[in-house]
Amino acid sequence: MAVSDGSTSCKPTKSRTENAPALGEATTNVGRNGLQVIVADFWRNLRKEFEDLAHEECAALPDPADNRRLRAYGVYAKGSAIASWSLNEGLSENFLRRFEDAATRAGVALEPPLGVNPLDFWLQRKLSPFIGFS
Repeated sequence: MAVSDGSTSCKPTKSRTENAPALGEATTNVGRNGLQVIVADFWRNLRKEFEDLAHEECAALPDPADNRRLRAYGVYAKGSAIASWSLNEGLSENFLRRFEDAATRAGVALEPPLGVNPLDFWLQRKLSPFIGFS
């Protein structure tokens, strides 16, 4: 099953993080152990990596229907809430590896349940609104 966010073009879209602090502003969250952890720069830099990947893909493959675009496919085992996700190669093997690296770091930061692949966890969290899960 290919999942898409419904975009039909490579035009920039408004980000959910538009109201995020400006680059360089420190934001803190209180972690589970009461430790303050600076997370804003991490997520801001990660968002930039994903935006750069998207712009690179759009420049090389402007047609959203092009099968060479990166696509995620999820398969749910019986009784599992998290799919096992696979990705096509996309633009190139290098492109795929950079996407997997960024998505895995995002998944680790979201603290997946024990035994759940961070990449699968991030894809599940990111794509759930488009496939009808919450």
